[in-house]
Amino acid sequence: MPPIGQSSSTVAPGRSRARRASHSPPTDRVVAVLEFLAANPLGVTASGAARALRLNGSTCAVLLASLERARWVERAADKTYRLGDGLLSLVDAMRTRFPLLGAGEEVLRHLSDQLGCPCVLTRIQRSHILVIAASRGDELGNGTGTDRRFPIDPPYGSVAVAWRTPEEIERWLDLPATPLTRTERARYRRFLADVREQGYAVWRLDEGDQPLLGRVRDMLDELRGDPHSDALRARLVRLFATFGQHGYLASELTRDRSVPVSYMIAPIFGPDGQPHYEIIVQLLRPAMRVGEIETVAGRMLASAALLSSAIGGARAGRGATFG
Repeated sequence: MPPIGQSSSTVAPGRSRARRASHSPPTDRVVAVLEFLAANPLGVTASGAARALRLNGSTCAVLLASLERARWVERAADKTYRLGDGLLSLVDAMRTRFPLLGAGEEVLRHLSDQLGCPCVLTRIQRSHILVIAASRGDELGNGTGTDRRFPIDPPYGSVAVAWRTPEEIERWLDLPATPLTRTERARYRRFLADVREQGYAVWRLDEGDQPLLGRVRDMLDELRGDPHSDALRARLVRLFATFGQHGYLASELTRDRSVPVSYMIAPIFGPDGQPHYEIIVQLLRPAMRVGEIETVAGRMLASAALLSSAIGGARAGRGATFG
């Protein structure tokens, strides 16, 4: 997983230009301006955008004027610029592609209130997982795609691939740069079988993760005070991604045990019986009784079932029988 980054308002534009260096520079500048305005919803001046993006002032002014004519940006009375209503048609198109953005955010907030912890909605792609929404901070639409995209190779992506064919699972197990041992591969197969049986996964909070908990809580407090902070959202996404590289087998979660839990994941099924999205509950608890885990699982599965129904999928949970 990538390291914790700096503010995307100062880093993302430069990184975006580097990523697109071999493409059209004029197009890159337009994309950089739109990304910067998306990261600053309260508005920025033309000179402020030019400085942050290291653009010539006249060039930036011309870009903003062109975008204003298209109503992709609007100029306020205080001479600041923000995204304009001309982008709503694009938003509608994105909601068609990601149909859970509206309903998903409401379900996430309700689940977060029930459990007292952040919850995240991800979209499963073939080769990566995309974070598209989160409770306590609203939609994660202001960061760059790189900030919100994570690979799907082990140990990540277990829930995403659990219902795929045995051949696809074997190819997934082949993905790590350091080949898995025969024992590790056998354990992953057992873990995925347990995920299919239970309908969810539970990930361990390792001892080395626990010193970071205070840092996470501090950032969550900051985010509550500044819910529009793209920088904090991007840092939290990256930090949460470092937790929990060990999934519990069902046999490890016996009723007489108390175990450390980083997060739990439930799939949201599409019409084809495959997970299309995931709900991730970010618990970060040093000790949980198995009864508590099952309570969380029940609420998480109920939320996943609602969203599965919203996209015409099958109900998640123990009763799910796919591939």
